[in-house]
Amino acid sequence: MKSFRVISCIIFCCLKLNATVFTVTSNANAGAGSLREAIQLANADRSSLPNQIRFNLLGNTLTDVTIALESELPILKSDLIIDGTTQPNNLLQNANIRISLVRVVADYFHGLRMDNAQNIQVYGISFSNFKADPAGTLDEKKGGIYLLNSSNIIIGAIDKPNCFVGNYAGILGPFVIPSKDLENIKISANIFGLSENGLVAQPNDTGIDLSFLKNSVIGGDSPLEGNLLTSNTNNGMALGGTSKGVIIKSNVIGLDKTLSKTIPSFSAKGIYINGVSSDTKVANNIVCAQNIGIHVDYANGGFVVSANRIGTSVNGNESFGNNIGIHINNCDKGLIGGGSITDENKIAYNKQGVLIELSYPISILKNSFYCNANSAVSFKSIPDPKTITPSRISTITASGASG
Repeated sequence: MKSFRVISCIIFCCLKLNATVFTVTSNANAGAGSLREAIQLANADRSSLPNQIRFNLLGNTLTDVTIALESELPILKSDLIIDGTTQPNNLLQNANIRISLVRVVADYFHGLRMDNAQNIQVYGISFSNFKADPAGTLDEKKGGIYLLNSSNIIIGAIDKPNCFVGNYAGILGPFVIPSKDLENIKISANIFGLSENGLVAQPNDTGIDLSFLKNSVIGGDSPLEGNLLTSNTNNGMALGGTSKGVIIKSNVIGLDKTLSKTIPSFSAKGIYINGVSSDTKVANNIVCAQNIGIHVDYANGGFVVSANRIGTSVNGNESFGNNIGIHINNCDKGLIGGGSITDENKIAYNKQGVLIELSYPISILKNSFYCNANSAVSFKSIPDPKTITPSRISTITASGASG
């Protein structure tokens, strides 16, 4: 009798575990086996979390793994993993991106929407054509993935990237008042503005457009965690109203996957950061072929820009310059470089290396400037009565120089 009860318990537990997995077997906009139905079922089942949505679409063409959306999907509830890498066959241009999600009607809407959600992960999906009405207001903008007042969200990981092409924003967190924070967001290993193979330009307006971000990471410690953001027409990433604890690390902007070819966006900003209390750390990124490589604006929490390659690539001798490498505007404090040689930014081949405007004090330490066409560092409208003492080599001998 006891043995029967144990076996019954095991079977019951297995059934419960299986019940949390919803498999997409149809690429239809709606109906049995569709992604829409899987989200509806996952939203309704709160019995054993997290729920998982996996894919098993039949066929051997790109169309067979393309989900053509005619209307917005249901808003995702918390505790959900959507994993496109579970699709058995690989029919896109990336072995780890296996599902294509595309808007195919005139109406404007988001791809996946998270609103007041926690603990959601998204992997292995290509998001395309989630555009916004050109005549619409700021709060009508659309994204492949939309985030509002959400936390503990993971979008992409090593060997589980997503791709975002032809959208208003790849990932969008709107600027709304009163503010709604996005916290503990990690966006890693994704492709924005290039085809799934990371080689062909397919621009978004902005790759990552997030407001009110805190305690979050875009990229990661490993180069494999870095996002590839290239050819986007307005911004590679734009972070407005950023507060504490944001790290932007190991990303590549302006180059294709080979890191040896630029796809210029000379009307765009590679990285834009704004936030009165922002202490954002921007480190180990490659930023090339933009109008402004890194733009820090009204960020007064003690930002750090270190160990980046701005205007050049891996070897440091590639001429991939921006119009302005780094622009610091209206900031009370910040650091470019650092106290160690490992903090060195290589700022090269730009028309202008660093522009400091209406900002003080800004420390510029242990960087390497070379081959910037107009100037390495320039200052504009330094607040009264502050002054800048220019660096000067005062002594030159046969054996060295000092000053």
